[in-house]
Formats: sequence, structure tokens, C-alpha cells
Amino acid sequence: MGLFKVTREQVALFREVALSDFVQRVESELRAGDLTGGRVREVSRETLRRQIRNAMERGRKAGFETEMELLLYIKAETLLGVGFQNDRRQLPAAVVMRSRALPAREKAQALFHFARIMTEARDCGSGPSEGS
Repeated sequence: MGLFKVTREQVALFREVALSDFVQRVESELRAGDLTGGRVREVSRETLRRQIRNAMERGRKAGFETEMELLLYIKAETLLGVGFQNDRRQLPAAVVMRSRALPAREKAQALFHFARIMTEARDCGSGPSEGS
């Protein structure tokens, strides 16, 4: 049976193609669902894709590895803002991020759930506002 050798360059190319595909799918999901009250629609494709890649890097550093975990983290960060885990108004998110007891998937789900609740409350005028 003949096996073929995959070079590092080919692996890097496949990795970049997969990464670009994931970024495109996240962008499509963010724009389609537009959980942000229209803010995502106002962002250019290039800017949003850069934000997604930056959020992916922060998500990986926080321990999120699978596409689903990263997608939920990116959605949460999109809703709560970059650095949400250091915002005292977002204390539950910080607690989730620091938890060592929760597996990454449950952390990501909890973050996204909290982000949706906070966004819905803010949009209804009953949650913390910007600059409070």
C-alpha cells in the first residue's frame, strides 16, 4: 500500500483554508442572527473577520478548542465586548471564565447564555448601560 507524504507547507495550507472557512461561517452566523441589535451589520467584512480571528485567539488562550466552544465564545464576546471578563458589570461572566470546575464546552455555553440575557436586558432598558 502506497502512502503519500504530506509536507509542512501542505498542512499549513490546509490549516489556513480550514481557518478561513471557520471565520467565514462565524461571520455568516453573526450577520444572519445579528444578536447585536444591528451593530454587526455596520461593520465591514474585513473588520469583522479580523475581530473574529482576534476573538478566536483570546478564546484559545482561555481554553476553548473546538469550533463549537470558539463559536460560543466569539458570540459572547461580540455581545459583551472585548475584555468582558474584567468588567465588574459582567461579574458572572468573569466567574465562569475563572472556573476550573466547568469543562470548556459548559463554560462556553454559560458565557453565551449570560451574554444573551445581558443583551436582552440592556435592549429592554433594564440592564446595565454603557458607562454605568
